[in-house]
Amino acid sequence: MIYLVLGGLYSVLEVDAPRGTDKFGPKLPRNLVMVALAATCAYYKNQQNYLAFLTVFNSCTVILAVLHCKVALGIYREWRLCISSGSANGSGYKNRSIALWFWIWHLIVYLVIASSIWVVDQFACDYLLPYYNKMPFPFRGCTLHVVWHIAAGFGAHLFVQFLVASRLTALGYDFEIRWFFLAFPTVVLCTKEHKL
Repeated sequence: MIYLVLGGLYSVLEVDAPRGTDKFGPKLPRNLVMVALAATCAYYKNQQNYLAFLTVFNSCTVILAVLHCKVALGIYREWRLCISSGSANGSGYKNRSIALWFWIWHLIVYLVIASSIWVVDQFACDYLLPYYNKMPFPFRGCTLHVVWHIAAGFGAHLFVQFLVASRLTALGYDFEIRWFFLAFPTVVLCTKEHKL
């Protein structure tokens, strides 16, 4: 999870950088790799007491949450500007709508669904364990922790798609949503010749 958070942090910080440039230069990725290595070493050295790892992870998560809300707020303001200026039919409006759609669903899936499941699992796991073992074959032993992993993973997928849509919007590319396996909405770049 720390690697996903640090990757997201890099993406959020560089989301509106001009094409071919880094807003923060080459030091940002190098520093984030150093944070990842330090957090990993702290975790492996102190597996029973990983307070340092949790401190780094939670700090990066809070920074990421604030920055990605800032990106979404900027996209929302531009989206409202498209509406008020009467250009709600253009690709800029459509692209911002898609980015905001991914942002809203990411919050619903991760904060509402996955986090609720995690809280219930933390406080009721021992009580629910006998019921987990009585479930039919493919679900026997499937705990709420497993369901949390699935929901959190899907929320992470939606978050990455939000970042992709935000970056493509900043670069001025046209894109759309394509559904893979009828369950995974994905940002797909559109070109005049074909859709990638």
